[in-house]
Formats: sequence, structure tokens, C-alpha cells
Amino acid sequence: MSSLWISLFSAYAVQGALLAAVVLAVLGLGRRLQRRYGARWLCRVWLVLAVLFLLPLRLLLPDVPAARLTVPDALTRPRTADRVAFADEAFPLVEEAADDSLAQESGAIPPAAVDGPSRTGPAPQAAGEAGRQLPPLIEVAAGLWLAGAAAVLLWQGLAWGFWYRRVFRLRRVPDPEWQAALEDAQRQMGLCRRPRLMASAGVGGPLVTGLLRPVLLVPLQAPPREQAVLMLAHELTHLRRRDLGCKLVLVLAAAVHWYNPAVWLLLRRAGRDIEAACDEQAVAGKDHAFRAAYSDALLRAARMGRAPSLTTGFALSRRDWAERLRQLWDLTPKRRGRTALAGLALCALLAGGLVSCRMPAEDSSLPAATASPEPDTAQTPESAQPSPAADLTGRETVWTDLDGGAYLSPVPAPLEETPYQLRDSWQVPSLGLVGCACADGSGGLDLYTSKDEGENWDHIHTDLSGLFGEEPFLVMNYQMVSDSTGFVVLRLGSTQEEAALWPSAYYWCSDGMAVLRTADGGNTWELTGRHSLPAGTEQENWHLQPFLWVNEKVGFWAPHTDYTHFALWRTVDGGASWEALDLSALEGEIPYDEVPGIHTCAVKLDPTHPGRVRVSCSADHSNSMYHRFYIFSDDLGESWQMDPSTEPIPPAAAQEENRNA
Repeated sequence: MSSLWISLFSAYAVQGALLAAVVLAVLGLGRRLQRRYGARWLCRVWLVLAVLFLLPLRLLLPDVPAARLTVPDALTRPRTADRVAFADEAFPLVEEAADDSLAQESGAIPPAAVDGPSRTGPAPQAAGEAGRQLPPLIEVAAGLWLAGAAAVLLWQGLAWGFWYRRVFRLRRVPDPEWQAALEDAQRQMGLCRRPRLMASAGVGGPLVTGLLRPVLLVPLQAPPREQAVLMLAHELTHLRRRDLGCKLVLVLAAAVHWYNPAVWLLLRRAGRDIEAACDEQAVAGKDHAFRAAYSDALLRAARMGRAPSLTTGFALSRRDWAERLRQLWDLTPKRRGRTALAGLALCALLAGGLVSCRMPAEDSSLPAATASPEPDTAQTPESAQPSPAADLTGRETVWTDLDGGAYLSPVPAPLEETPYQLRDSWQVPSLGLVGCACADGSGGLDLYTSKDEGENWDHIHTDLSGLFGEEPFLVMNYQMVSDSTGFVVLRLGSTQEEAALWPSAYYWCSDGMAVLRTADGGNTWELTGRHSLPAGTEQENWHLQPFLWVNEKVGFWAPHTDYTHFALWRTVDGGASWEALDLSALEGEIPYDEVPGIHTCAVKLDPTHPGRVRVSCSADHSNSMYHRFYIFSDDLGESWQMDPSTEPIPPAAAQEENRNA
């Protein structure tokens, strides 16, 4: 057998055993991970693991020498010339063995049989790996593995081929109800290309098959229009997610590791999670009525039978129906889990990469055990250098002229009667973008976005009762930092009716606050942090409006909790935690002779200096324009400087600006 197949078998055997431990660990935590990250995240995990099962890391990764142990000189036994000669004599080269064989065939007696003792050392070995004699057992095992892999692939291919041939023979012209439902589903999902629709008596429910030319198969009889649209939208979601390609990778991994039970468990669980991920994506941002209709469609599909391998189907077994229904009504926001996925992939890669470690060969260039060590002339290692600052830059391009909380009118019609203090807004003047947010008073969040400076508005409603239950909340801050990423800060525990009694000061409170983040333009939100007023705060309350979000990681907040020193807080994890910045070094640079107090007021981006964060402050307890000065940072808050352009404003002009503010 070719050495390539034997090398592949040995690599896959050890690599599969190590990756199986990772699979079993993820399966053991499956329900907890699904509640935290969702089915779509688990699908990515299964795909990463399947790819790692397919890659022969032993052959792809460079040889990594095993760690050497430094042995003290006193324990080192030098090799003598006699010992080396004995080694050469006991382990002859292949060429010598070949010469002996030729001598025996010619009738000559080898010199060793006459002049020297008989050789009783091990069997001859080659210096290289290619000439090494392998035990017959590994050849047999490699042959069985290769035959099993071919059998699994043949079984999967023939099973699909016979099934599709039967379905194709029983094809009919699709019911017009199916055609209309497909048009409605395509319109709802915004797809440009429509798959080929084919009805057949050989299928019990809608499904998609075909990698290169996808075909949407449906039964002859169409269900009610509403359920048909939901079923076909589910199948179109499979096409958008390219789930057929993902299933092919999973089947290939199961064929290569057909002897590994963990891979078959992965294949089975991944098939369930692929369907659950489509359910999750199909109902994202939908109301309870839509989810109820979707549940009815699932119940009908449970009576249609399951789909075969290498297909995606809305139908499911009765045993899986309860689990998919539970996931369908799980309204808790899911984390994106990119860091967790990267960490898990790294752990799996390291586990599989252990097979590339080999014992180091003897290196004749190494000094003898009794030799004096070479002087250390290397430079200071990188680990001894100061570690660089954490990477605070985001992944997306942030609008440079973003202005939060400065937009007042025109507003969407539903908000015209709402006091402006009970909503929050942002705008990007260069693009004509405007955004407003307001709580609806019933556990929902209303978002409005305009791309033409408030002339026309797009509306998104999100139900947050799954996060906060019956607890009321108000919108304190709303800001998008890019087309997809944005934040909302909520004041918890207060209703609109209570805040309407004192709208000019409702953002001052001792209530808790919550920070929510979106990564899909506001359609879904995840809770990144929930915070309470720290005990012993000087003002016994905090200000829940002066926020500035710079990217998906970094945000600034002036909570107005201290008027003796600067009160500026920063988050570097999307609002999960906040840290008060130490700006005491700037207190001596305040450009006023008398500084009775420091009022850290508003945090803005400086449109004239892209990337600069600028904070307006006052050298007293009030927000007086007469004592205004500014500080700024060009490195996302790592260092701060006093703005030298500060000039006192005349008292009359200061009073006018205060009235306007």
C-alpha cells in the first residue's frame, strides 16, 4: 500500500481522537451554549470542527520538534569510539543487508559468519522514513479505513441518487398555490434568484436538494397559503445560508472518520442545529403572532416525514418537534460569540495540531555535553519589552461627523406628541442620516431611521420583554456608529407617565441602567451590561444621557457623579463594564485662575479631526459657558490633552448660549 495512505490514516486516527474530545465537550455543553449564543453560532462551531476533521494537520503543518530536556553535565555519559563502532555494527545500513543477500544467492558465505560473531541486533532500518519497514498491522488497518471511507461515500451517493431518481419519476406540475406561496416568500426575503420549483409524490414536505443547481421540491398537495409561505421561506433561508455545502462537508468528515462515534454524533446534532438556525433566522424580529403561525407550520410538517441526507427540509420528526418549538419561543437575546468561536477553534486546532509534533533528530551541530556554553549575545526578547496597549479599534468604518443627541426636528409622526426629552437621537449631517428611539411603554423599543434628513422614516419595533419582563424602561441614549452597529442605553424602573411629570430632569436618577448593542442595524439587540449606581456617590444619582460610542468596543460616558474632579468613564467591551478615567494630571492645566469645581459635561466627536474624542467641561459646579474648556484624546481615551484654543466667553453671550442649551 502507498505510504501516502498509511500516513493519512495515522494522521487522521490520532487527530480524530483528539478532536473527538473537543466534540464531546461541546455536545455536553450544547444546551447551555445554545441558550447563550443560539443555533446559528453552534452551526459555525460544527462547520469549523468538520473542516478540522478533514484537514490532515500532520501532513499540512510543519514539523514541530518536541521539547528538549537539558541534562546536567555530571549525568551525561559521553559516547566513546568503541560504542559508536558497536552501534554501526549492530544497526547496519540497508546497502549492507543488500550486499549480504547477494552473497548468499551466489553461494558465498558472508564474512561475518566466519570471522566474527553472529549479528543478533534488530532488523535492518533505513536512515530515512521512506526506507523504514512498517508493521503489517498498520497496513491492514489503513486498508480497512480506506475501504470504509469509500463505502460510506458510495452509500451516501447511491442513497441520494436512488431517492432523487424516484422523486424525478413521480414529478408533476406544481400546484398554483405553491407558485404563489414561493413568490410571496421570495418577496418577503428579498431574494433576486428563484430556485427551480418541482412537485413530486415522492416527498412529504418542502425541501431543497442539489449543490450546483438547487431544486425546491414540494409535495403535490399544498397546505394553506400562510403555512406554505412559511415553509418555503424556511427553505429559501437554507439557500441563502448555503446549508447544502455545509452538509456536504459534514458528510465528508463522517466518511473520513467513519470509525469515530463522535463524528456521527456531530453529524446528527449539526443537522438538527441547521434546521433550528433557519427557524431562528426566519423568526428574528417577528412578533408573537408570527411565531405562533410558524409553530403551527412546524406541527403540520411533523406529519410529513423527514428529509433524506444531503437535503434540507422543513419537515421534522415528532421527537424533534418539541425541541424546535422550545427554541422557537426562546426570546432571550443571543450573543454573537465571535471571541468564543475563535477561542474554541484555536483549542480544536491546537488539539489536532499535536499530531504534528515529532521527536527531534540528533543534531551534530550541537555542542558536546562538556563544552562551555556560548556567550549570550541575543537581544532582549519581545516578552521582556513593554506590552503594547490593547487593540481598541473596531472592525467597521465609523462616521466621522456623527453627532449624538443633537437632532430635534422634524421627527416621525408617532413621536410628535412625545416630549423630546423622552426620546434620543443621532445624526450624520454629511449623509443626511437621522435616527430616533423611544420606548413604547409596553416593553417594546421603537427605532426610526431617515436617510433624507427627516423627510421619510423607516421603522423597526423590537420586543424587549424577554430581557426585562414587566420592568418598565425609558430610552436615555441611542446611537448608531455604523450601518450595522449601534447602542441603546435604557433607564430601568421608570415609566413614561412618571417621567412626563418632570421631563426636563428625568435623565437624572438613581435607577439602574442597561446597555444594549445591535450588530444588524437594529433588528435584534443583545444585553451587554446592566449597572446600578455605585454606593457612596457624591451626587447620589447619575446622568444617563451624555454617552458617546466610538465603535463596537469603545464608549465614553460623563455620568456627572463628581464635581470636584473629572468624571469621565470609558468602556472597552461594548458597555459590559465601565472604568473611571484618571484625569487628575489635567486639573493643573485648566485655563482659569479660580476653579471652584469641575463639571464634565458632554462627549462628542470632533469632525475637524477624524478619530478625536472631545469633552466639554466647565470650571465650576454649573454648566456655565463662561468657564467652558475642552479636553481631547486622539487614541480612544488612552491619553488626554488640554485644548489650548479655550477662550472665555463674555457673560452676555454665555447667558444666551445657556438659554439656548
